[in-house]
Amino acid sequence: RDLDGIAQPLTEPVTRNQSPVFAKDGSLLVWSRATKGSADYAIMAADPADPKSRRLVWQGIGAVGPQDISADKATVLLAKGISNRENHLMLLDLASGKVSPLDWSIKARARFEDPRFIDGGKAIVAITNAGTDTRRLVRIDTATGKMTALSREPGWDVEAYDLSPDGKTLAYTLNEDGYSRVVLMPLVGGAGMSPALPRGVVTALSFSPDGGKLAVGLTNATTAGDVWTVELGNQAITRWTQSEPGELDPARLVEPQLVRFTSFDGLTVPAFVYRPKNAAPDAKLPVIIDIHGGPEAQTRPSWNPGAQYFADVLGAVVILPNVRGSDGYGTKYLNLDNGPLREDSVKDIGALIDWAGKQPGMDAKRIAVYGQSYGG
Repeated sequence: RDLDGIAQPLTEPVTRNQSPVFAKDGSLLVWSRATKGSADYAIMAADPADPKSRRLVWQGIGAVGPQDISADKATVLLAKGISNRENHLMLLDLASGKVSPLDWSIKARARFEDPRFIDGGKAIVAITNAGTDTRRLVRIDTATGKMTALSREPGWDVEAYDLSPDGKTLAYTLNEDGYSRVVLMPLVGGAGMSPALPRGVVTALSFSPDGGKLAVGLTNATTAGDVWTVELGNQAITRWTQSEPGELDPARLVEPQLVRFTSFDGLTVPAFVYRPKNAAPDAKLPVIIDIHGGPEAQTRPSWNPGAQYFADVLGAVVILPNVRGSDGYGTKYLNLDNGPLREDSVKDIGALIDWAGKQPGMDAKRIAVYGQSYGG
């Protein structure tokens, strides 16, 4: 759609189109197209200003989508999905339509998330769990596959990143026990630093066009979502929005407590506990256990109107566990409920019920368990 409001269709009827990627100057758009009755994807390209320029560049096998376009607009970085644990990277030459698999990505048997070209296409930045239990941000030599770690916090997952327009500064977020921490650091050398943003969960991360500011979307238990900016020069932080609570009284909103309980086999399982704000410390309250879906999702301390409602209106303690198989705690933890081990995640809920029944502020005789999607 042009800024004058006139829409121009770039895609064909009765097709599904996704994963659009623009060249930096906006003159080239590449995306993947699926047609009815086929599980295979095609790679399409067009000049957004000229719908008639749409062309089929490559027809592949499987779920393939573009990730980035080289600065000279000659090469497209593709990712082919194998499973939720593995994908493969490939290079597509736009002139010839030839695809060259990056063999090192196939041998890694890992995920490469949000891969982007740097150093004129000689290297790639990506988030990956290749060779580690948690996801880290790495620089990868395109030709050899040699990986150099950019993030320096091995115990937690890197969840998102952005690269400044001049390619000199990285911003990434760490998922530390469900809470996000933003890190700013030079792409080459130098120490990282974390701006003093409110505690919560980051939902968006983007540099300004001049690279002088970082915009951060942030939500937490008491705000539905706001936009903040960080000045790279003096680290000044500005809040740009005030999310609207409607008829809710912010003073009654609960900040969850992060707890850990021990399951049947000794595994320590994290959970977030919402206790009504005005409840007496010795009051034995009913308990609602809310299990997330996915199954490989993660409950985080973000805006949760359901938990706030149950705590404030029903006067219940709300517990949201991240049972084994949840994301955010490393690949080993993620795999603990695979196949015949699936029932062990249900046993975690049994252990949580036992734990709740022993807490002084919870009523063992009034415990309800429910969930959404797989959690249900």
